[in-house]
Amino acid sequence: MQNGSIYTDIAGCTVVPDGWYIRDRIKKQRLYYIFGGTGSMSDAVGNRIPLERGKIYIHPYNLAAEYESSPSDPIDHLFFDFITTPPLISNAPIIYEVPANSSVMYTLKAAQTVFSEMGKSMLHVGGNTVSPRTDGYDGYRHILHALLSLLLEELNNIRALPYSSDTAVCAALETIRRGYAAPLTVTELASAAGFEVNYFIRRFRSVMGVTPYAYLRSYRLLKARELIAGGMTLAHAADAVGYENASSLSRAMKQKVHPGACPWMH
Repeated sequence: MQNGSIYTDIAGCTVVPDGWYIRDRIKKQRLYYIFGGTGSMSDAVGNRIPLERGKIYIHPYNLAAEYESSPSDPIDHLFFDFITTPPLISNAPIIYEVPANSSVMYTLKAAQTVFSEMGKSMLHVGGNTVSPRTDGYDGYRHILHALLSLLLEELNNIRALPYSSDTAVCAALETIRRGYAAPLTVTELASAAGFEVNYFIRRFRSVMGVTPYAYLRSYRLLKARELIAGGMTLAHAADAVGYENASSLSRAMKQKVHPGACPWMH
């Protein structure tokens, strides 16, 4: 990906737990490599797409989707949750077959080896902390980030990934990522882009599937969860990500939990 950036949030290699079911708009992008098991996901109109062994599935930012796994034959997979600028935008999951002796397969095996060395089924790898443990694991964060970057580059060389070409929206996303803790407003974002507010909101939503305010709120919650997972108190996290107080952050975090979703996947 040229002239862009990648933020890696959660990564892991695991068999999904009982009751794994997600029915929500995922506020990040997600990459799955399927080792085995029986499950499916949906596209923008609700068509069920089976999760097949030996394939990579990438969930773009704008797509609302459902994921399911068979209780008797659970999905075994490697995954990364991540954000890119420019974002990946598509009305269907992006699917790649992975040949046995390809560079993509070697990169996946390298990631699998890292997870095996860590002995963890899941790792938060964004920002400046690694959770649930920070002792000696910081190097893995950088390795996993590098492996994800390489993986996306390799996939893009096979078939171009659908990165957004809307420079105004991409600039707004980078402004949010740099200044999410400040009292940013949609008016300020629109002004920086050189657009009238209502037009900017429509343009942003047409690309991202959400309004600029909803994206900013989601990003602040993402960063708050990362800080809290790293040991920060709710009050300090609220201050660090731009919330008025701990109570307002707590309410927002509770509102984001979907009853059908596994918390460790978000």
